[in-house]
Amino acid sequence: YSKQDIERINFITCMKKSGFKLEDIQTFINMDMTKATGPKARLEMLLRQKEILLQEIKEKEETLKFLDYKINIYKNKTDKNDK
Repeated sequence: YSKQDIERINFITCMKKSGFKLEDIQTFINMDMTKATGPKARLEMLLRQKEILLQEIKEKEETLKFLDYKINIYKNKTDKNDK
C-alpha cells in the first residue's frame, strides 16, 4: 500500500468511528474540491457530525455517572455485609 492508501484508510476509519455512514464518507471523498462549494460542503458535514458526536459523548457521560452511582450503592451494601 502507498502512503496515500494508508492515509485514506485511516481517514475512513476515523470518519466511521465518528459516526459517519459509509455512503456519507463516499460523498465526502467524492466532493469536487476544485469548486467553490466543495470545501464549504465538507466543512458543514464535519461540523454537523461533530455536534452529533458531542451529544453522544454527553449522553455517554451521563450514563457513566449513573452507573458509578449504582456501583457505589452496591459497593456500600457489600461492604456493610462483609463486616
